[in-house]
Amino acid sequence: MTSLQEAQGHFDPWREVYNLERPHEALDLGTPAEHYRVSEREFVEQKEEYQYSDRYQIRRVNPVGQFRFRGQVYRVREAFQDQPIGLSETQTEGVWDVTYCRFVVASLNIRTGTIERHQPRG
Repeated sequence: MTSLQEAQGHFDPWREVYNLERPHEALDLGTPAEHYRVSEREFVEQKEEYQYSDRYQIRRVNPVGQFRFRGQVYRVREAFQDQPIGLSETQTEGVWDVTYCRFVVASLNIRTGTIERHQPRG
């Protein structure tokens, strides 16, 4: 295949068979089209921005997943691009929790300049 248009030309017929003709064991040999229903929930394009409490220092993540804090640039994942994150001090000196909405997503150590993904406990 040499173009996206050519690839799409092959994909469209396959999708028809996959969704309308081919039986699926997980669907009791029915087709996905037989089981599909339109969601009753309305899609909201622009959600209201999460409001952090005063205990957080707020930073906005740039398009490549970086934010600036205390004169340094740190990198979290691009998934947070253009989103506000909250930073809060922990009981360990120099270590800050990096929070997205109400979830701790990383630990920032300003003494070593490192940021580590949060490991859930349990």
